[in-house]
Amino acid sequence: MLSWWVLGAVLSAITLGVTVGLSDKCVPIRTLGSYETLLSRKAPGRESVALSHGCAVILSSWVDMETLQGAVASVIERHPALGAYIARGAANDKRLSWYACDEDAPSLAGRVVTRTRQVDVVDFNEEWNMALDGSVNQAEFPDKGPLWKLENIVDRSGERSAWVFCMNHGIDV
Repeated sequence: MLSWWVLGAVLSAITLGVTVGLSDKCVPIRTLGSYETLLSRKAPGRESVALSHGCAVILSSWVDMETLQGAVASVIERHPALGAYIARGAANDKRLSWYACDEDAPSLAGRVVTRTRQVDVVDFNEEWNMALDGSVNQAEFPDKGPLWKLENIVDRSGERSAWVFCMNHGIDV
């Protein structure tokens, strides 16, 4: 599954201390295939692509926001499709297509890593479970932004953290 691969790539980037530079790579615009179209449908009554897949990873340590965003940026830079979004072309065109976001990798990483928050040790399991439930049942993605996000939940002791990962099913194929 792509979601586990992306989480592994972010962990590797942190472990290896990868630095981020600017990239001139872009995702070619193309029409979604039938399976991608099925998986990227909008939820009833919502404007944004919202059919999502969620997972969580529990770490025996924590990572600060700057390091996490840097690692995410390096993954986006190496794999520009992670900075793509889904939209309709012309107003009369019913087909959905992939488009590249106009932002650089560090800016996109700031939109992917939605927040880092500290919680009391006794509330840690409940908090990451609620965040995971929300990533599956209430996920919303920006109209012109990356179709995945990562929330970092840290217990106040600093001994563990949870990365709650949410991705639109259209890019998890």
